Amino acid sequence: MKRNLRILVASLTFFTQYTKAQTFCYDCLQQSTKKVCYVGPTSANCCSGADCFASATTGKTESFCSDKAKTTSMRYMFCPYDSSSCMASDPYLISVMDAQQTMYTPVSSFQAKEYCYWAVAPPNEYQVDVILKIRIETLYQADCYLNFGGSITTADQQTQCVEGQTYEFNYFEKGQVSNIYIVSVAKADNAHIRFTYWAEAKLSFASLIGIITSGIVFLTLLILLSLFFFIDFTIKISLGPTVDIVRDQFTNTIEKIEPGTLNDGPKESQSDLSRLNLMKNA
Repeated sequence: MKRNLRILVASLTFFTQYTKAQTFCYDCLQQSTKKVCYVGPTSANCCSGADCFASATTGKTESFCSDKAKTTSMRYMFCPYDSSSCMASDPYLISVMDAQQTMYTPVSSFQAKEYCYWAVAPPNEYQVDVILKIRIETLYQADCYLNFGGSITTADQQTQCVEGQTYEFNYFEKGQVSNIYIVSVAKADNAHIRFTYWAEAKLSFASLIGIITSGIVFLTLLILLSLFFFIDFTIKISLGPTVDIVRDQFTNTIEKIEPGTLNDGPKESQSDLSRLNLMKNA
């Protein structure tokens, strides 16, 4: 995929070395009947129908044209690449695990109708759990799109970028390795885009430490709670008979000091009963 992209970029150094090549490609793509086609090692056409094959190199029966793109923004990937505007001699960028890299366009070199594109590839150390993160740091007077889903001609998932947002992509989604294609088109002069990209494991080391720490804390609390209930239960079991003995001794002592004190309800004395009998007889 990397080799094909580089061949395509090298082959699309046509029209002129300056930004007029970009504006020409932009104007071509705005026409519904036109498409940009690669027709030779150093040239391309803005054409339609049979005209697209008129200058094809020997042996070519079909050109590599922008109509093969699955999304509107991916059509720009068939246009010439301007390294001075896009700040990279090669649009093919390799992400690095846990290391942020930044790409941007110089304000003075990104004018209206110009475009830039980059293909962000997986890190060299392939891992099945790798995800790519792209954060749009700055986006001024330009449109920005992220495309995902395979090669230049198969990427069919397009997302419009928003400044300040971070986007995540699974490199190995659906079992297919895919680059992330970033396309930006200037809407006015002195436009600017700046983005940061890096690769991470789905379960990072920090996340793993967090999960382990949370598990240890939860297990510790569970053990302490279980220990508390065990001690409480043990105390009740072991001290139950003692408490009963103390209660009985206390009751017996009080009864000896003042008989009937602990009996329920007040008791009438013998003198009180005699007084009542006298009153009745009277």
